[in-house]
Amino acid sequence: MNWYLMDEVPFEINEDEILSKPAELEKQSKLKKAALVLVAFLLFFLIISYSVAFFGIDSIPGLVSGSKMSDSGLKVKGISLSFSPGIYDEIVSYAAENDGVETKFCLMGGKQGGNILITSVFKPLIIAQDFKSVVSKSCPSGTIVSVHTHPLLHCIPSLQDYKALHSSKDAEYAAVMCERGRFYFY
Repeated sequence: MNWYLMDEVPFEINEDEILSKPAELEKQSKLKKAALVLVAFLLFFLIISYSVAFFGIDSIPGLVSGSKMSDSGLKVKGISLSFSPGIYDEIVSYAAENDGVETKFCLMGGKQGGNILITSVFKPLIIAQDFKSVVSKSCPSGTIVSVHTHPLLHCIPSLQDYKALHSSKDAEYAAVMCERGRFYFY
């Protein structure tokens, strides 16, 4: 067995190598921090992009081209649409009851020239509904406006909405209600 005294070292020590180790560890630490900051920035960017795309960009066209209800009713595409007393409140109440899911209702009434007076609301049988779609029976004959709801401020009809409009036109006009008092006619 070899015994060495404290002053004797069985191998050679390279002081430069030992002193350079903390510098290498510091470089690795800085690289890890930079990578972590980059990943955090990318995640933040993805979250913001999703939020803007879902709540912002999709909402802007609907807000610009949607019609907002006034005291006298709606004016859209050269037509004046007004409601008999209590009818508009019934529509808003029905939409609020189905908050979180799409729903459909049929506006009935009379048309004289460019003026439409809505006198009643018909609620067709809803077959299925969820956050992004509603399947229902058709509106009865004599329906002036077939309306379905969309999530808040998402006023633009989907491709499926347009397909449904052309495959089974059950009213003279079709509209999306995307918030209280805001309609988009298509």
